[in-house]
Amino acid sequence: MANKDQNISKIIIAEEPPSGMYERICTTIERAETRRLRARAALHASIMMASIIGFVPALTYLIDRFSRSGFSEYLSLASSDTSYVFHNLGSFALSLADSLPVSASIMTIVIVLVSLYSMSRLARYWSSISMREHSGYYSLQNI
Repeated sequence: MANKDQNISKIIIAEEPPSGMYERICTTIERAETRRLRARAALHASIMMASIIGFVPALTYLIDRFSRSGFSEYLSLASSDTSYVFHNLGSFALSLADSLPVSASIMTIVIVLVSLYSMSRLARYWSSISMREHSGYYSLQNI
């Protein structure tokens, strides 16, 4: 049994890989990783575009909710009659918090954050793609 294993290992070790195989393997890996990066960049670009497009109605909704809630009247009261505000600070703060359109504000903030996150990821993937395409990332000197 040991003799048979030694013969097999001699055959395996004696065989040299075909010339250029290493370069073909590295090129295949590079192409697969570049393709994966492009797919992720396209995904984040579409998410970013959708969130930018969704930002316009969300901002319109937020402005509408602010105008209907009376929040601006409370803010104008705070700037015009400060003595009343300081005497009744607790009830004024609760009224101000109650008039704040929380759901519209959260929705707009989430859309902005998703857009910024997708933009940062898109920039990262784009720079990785350009680095791979312009510098020969998987050349023999880099490995």
